[in-house]
Amino acid sequence: VQVNETMLAQSADALREQASALRTEYQRAQIAEAAEVGQVEIVDPPIRAIPLRTPATRVILFAGFLGLLAGAGLLVGREMMDRTIRSRSNIEQGLRVPLLATIPRIESRGKTSEGVKRQQVALTTVKDARSGGSEAFRQLRTNLLYTAEHEAVRCILVTSAREGEGKTSVAVNLAVSFAQQQLKVLLIDCDLVRSRLAGLMNRAKTPGLQQVLLDNLPPDAAVQPTDIPGLSLLAAGSDGGAPFDAAGTERFRAILRYFAVTYDIVLLDSAPLLAVADSAAMSVLADGVVMVMRAGSTKLDEAEEAMRHLDAVHANVIGAVLNDVDGCLPKSGMSYYYGYGPRYSDASA
Repeated sequence: VQVNETMLAQSADALREQASALRTEYQRAQIAEAAEVGQVEIVDPPIRAIPLRTPATRVILFAGFLGLLAGAGLLVGREMMDRTIRSRSNIEQGLRVPLLATIPRIESRGKTSEGVKRQQVALTTVKDARSGGSEAFRQLRTNLLYTAEHEAVRCILVTSAREGEGKTSVAVNLAVSFAQQQLKVLLIDCDLVRSRLAGLMNRAKTPGLQQVLLDNLPPDAAVQPTDIPGLSLLAAGSDGGAPFDAAGTERFRAILRYFAVTYDIVLLDSAPLLAVADSAAMSVLADGVVMVMRAGSTKLDEAEEAMRHLDAVHANVIGAVLNDVDGCLPKSGMSYYYGYGPRYSDASA
């Protein structure tokens, strides 16, 4: 019996050792498997897939950023394609002429007739002497007087590339500014196609320049005084079928020489350069030329072509005036720029 008990005790000990060894191997196997694939425990199986959503603020910010990029690209492209004159650099770098003055937009006041509104703007240096426009014309006058001190500039031609750029209002207000400086000034309407000065100054249209040129009328007989002390007017006169090249005759040259001696300043309001040939012919006879350009309206190509016309006859271009610097005028309603209509096209043809 004692021998059997001893054998059973030894068998039990052997079984315990085998069980302990198996448990150790099992633990090693679990550790190895967990190290390879990780320990994952499934709590609840998914019912349906839910996509992740981008926050709304992030979407709005991204869309706004794209909008800014598109807008900036559009502005840059439009600026590169815009060939209108808008700033000093367009004139001084593009046309290589100095900018003498910038004239702000001048608008008429009150509900009056079209003729009265034009007159208000053309005589702004008289009717509103403290306005920004009047000060701009005084600055233009000062710059021209400074130029005249270094050059023999007494006869100045005011012109533009095309119609509607405000050259007549610039010529009138500049003439008034010179007269306010106690100078003896003569304003000549050299626009033989579409004359405006007689109506703006409330003076008779005839006799005028064309009667002096064609009918040999004495120059002084056609000159009319105005309501502005020191300022006289030589209107365009009735056309009477006058040829457009009358401005280039020796008669016209002699008339200008006579007026240059009689008056301190002679201003010629001529037709647009690209409309008829008068202005190019007159520019040779004048001591200097002032080009008027309308901001946001005058095309750089047109201004360059006008400058080529002046260069071809070796005209002395003193500088340019940038008109309506506050922006383009509205397409409808009354503005101080008065168009010339189709007559220039007919005359040019």
